[in-house]
Amino acid sequence: MPRRRNDARSARLRFLAVVSLLFIVILLLSFGILAFEFIYGNADGVWHDIDVVQGTYQATVILAGLGLLMYGLFFGPNWIKGVLGTLILTLLLLLGLEKASLWLVNRNQSKPLGTAQAQPFLRPDHTEPSVMSDTLGVRARPNWHIRWVPLKDNVRYDTVTISTDSLGRRATPLPDSLPRPRYALFLGCSYTYGDGVSDTQTLPYYFQALSPTYRAYNYGYMAYSPLHTLALLQQGALERQIPQKDGFAVFTLINDHLDRVIPATRWIELTQGRFPYLDKKTMHTEGIFADKRRLYTQAVLNFQGTGLQQIMKWGYPRTHTDAHYQLLVDIIKKSEEEYTRHFGNNRFYVVVFPGNPLSAETERLFKAKGIHYFDYSGLMSIESNMLPFDNAHPAPQVYERVARQLSRDLDSLGTKRTGTGQ
Repeated sequence: MPRRRNDARSARLRFLAVVSLLFIVILLLSFGILAFEFIYGNADGVWHDIDVVQGTYQATVILAGLGLLMYGLFFGPNWIKGVLGTLILTLLLLLGLEKASLWLVNRNQSKPLGTAQAQPFLRPDHTEPSVMSDTLGVRARPNWHIRWVPLKDNVRYDTVTISTDSLGRRATPLPDSLPRPRYALFLGCSYTYGDGVSDTQTLPYYFQALSPTYRAYNYGYMAYSPLHTLALLQQGALERQIPQKDGFAVFTLINDHLDRVIPATRWIELTQGRFPYLDKKTMHTEGIFADKRRLYTQAVLNFQGTGLQQIMKWGYPRTHTDAHYQLLVDIIKKSEEEYTRHFGNNRFYVVVFPGNPLSAETERLFKAKGIHYFDYSGLMSIESNMLPFDNAHPAPQVYERVARQLSRDLDSLGTKRTGTGQ
């Protein structure tokens, strides 16, 4: 027994000596490279595009981790050996499943030889206009303009003209020189912004053309949600950007907004977590989700691209619950309250866009909260009226039809708000 103990002790000492020697070698090598780079380079600590200090840190961390793992496996108590052994086997099993899943995904996606490959559909209207924002995640680039000719599958479509003003709002050209004493504030996502259509084909533009006393302001943008509307109203000081003192606000609702406020894992992946973070206790937006929930965001992003996820179709949420609908409606109600606080009137309306039927729970909560909404979900078929080069966004005729109906409904209400639904 004493001999075995001495042998085990000697083995531990030899192991620690080897690890210590490796640490010394790494440090000496790093100091040598730094000295060489300082004397013969530009003394910035970078050698062959490698940050020497950062590389040294990473190497020592990896060595320390491997050292602790090996020490636990060979010299630790039996329970530590069991835990580490189980962990390693589990990781190896997951790695094997991941490799098999990726093989299946690639096999199913592979095309037979000779299959014609379509040219990629380039969307400069998607890749160029966005800039980073500390409150919204992304926003439209101010004073941006593009004339773009969509070309998809060798078919050329009509030119699309997109512009933003000095505040990053989608341009809404005036069709005439009439005085417009009232504002019409439009909030929402790409359906409000007008993804894929020209400045003179958006919902705000058509409403403005049909309502000669209103000046429309388009605060919608691609991939926005009720969270962005709330953040704009809480932190955007919109009332200072609009000279008119009387008017109303409209939020355009689509079904996908529910996943955007939850937020669903697919939405975190799509946006990289760059959307407003909501403190659900105070109902106040604070910074960006990716910054506030950094570890969770990275975990989602790392997992969403795996073969296991693609095969198993894992994601959150699997189904929508009453709590999810409650959150959506609470955010919209809070947006209404913020609008009233900043603009001094309660003319805040929700437009339910065609092709996006309200769930029974959302409708019930809207009425319970006293949210005034116009249900245009059945106004017209949206499936047959999408952009020919983008089947996710409506063609101009849809926006014109919605604007015409909204103008009529607001005229019937007058300037005094009545009722809680339509």
